[in-house]
Amino acid sequence: MLEVTSQLDYKEFTGTRTGDKETRAPEPRGESISFNETRLLNLYSGFGINFSNIAINDALMTSKINEMVAQGWELAFVVSAVESSAGQGDGTGIFMTRLFFRRPK
Repeated sequence: MLEVTSQLDYKEFTGTRTGDKETRAPEPRGESISFNETRLLNLYSGFGINFSNIAINDALMTSKINEMVAQGWELAFVVSAVESSAGQGDGTGIFMTRLFFRRPK
């Protein structure tokens, strides 16, 4: 989990793609960005799924969500995405969940 602690203008990091031409804005790197990172544990071990790590990750995320709610944030919506195997020879994939918060007016 990442928590940005510096102000960024998204326009500085936005690029435009048109047909064959591509322009990319610089990616935020180095000293120009500051964030807090909560490292989550790997869900797998050499023996398969590590349920202990899943429980620890759930506790970490629950703690962060509860703190944000106590600070006045409201969970607005959740988006999940899966990118699975792309065919023979590609045994990789990724599962991602994004939590969006807002502060009620």
